Amino acid sequence: MAGVLVARMLIRRFSAWLLVGLVTTAASLAIGCSGATPTVAMVKAEGEVASLRYALRLAPAEGTMTKMTGEAVRNALIAAGFRLGAEKSADVILEVTLSDIEKKSFIVMTVNGKQQQSRAVTAVMRAISADGKTIDQHVEKFTVTQDEEVEEKRLAPLINHFAKSGELERYSLEVQIERVKGGGTPGEPTDDDAEGAPTKKQDIDDAEGKAKGGA
Repeated sequence: MAGVLVARMLIRRFSAWLLVGLVTTAASLAIGCSGATPTVAMVKAEGEVASLRYALRLAPAEGTMTKMTGEAVRNALIAAGFRLGAEKSADVILEVTLSDIEKKSFIVMTVNGKQQQSRAVTAVMRAISADGKTIDQHVEKFTVTQDEEVEEKRLAPLINHFAKSGELERYSLEVQIERVKGGGTPGEPTDDDAEGAPTKKQDIDDAEGKAKGGA
């Protein structure tokens, strides 16, 4: 009799452990299926990176979320301090290729009687120089539901890579040197006749000094 009671207790305990394990696993899967990702703060482009003029080019893409994601990329870049304009006047073209596919899952979430499909989005961004060379490149992947709005925070890791890009910083210094040698000034155009305006030689020396210091 005592053996039977012990057996029953063990069965109950095992059943309780099994139930807790199943609930925990289901919760983890539900979070994964919802596309939840850690929040990453957006970094502002500053200094040499922010001084460049950019143009956004959306490359041909596949999927149902690409238009929505493309708009989010543009908004995120502007929020991060990238000056976007026309390609003809840009120092750097930011080319973005987007794709998204259905993400299969063991658990299908239903909201208001409608199944929530998850989409795995891949965003590839290349920074391209005026002469067509790749300066920097980065890839980010994230998951969203079919009807979810793509928020800027989802793209923060992608934008942050370029906001802190050492390659873009070095390229910016090269652009400044070439601009000065061509008769312009680093950064925005200024009035060379204005009082205290730096000479062309000073501009070249300053830009080259920064380039050597960052090399």
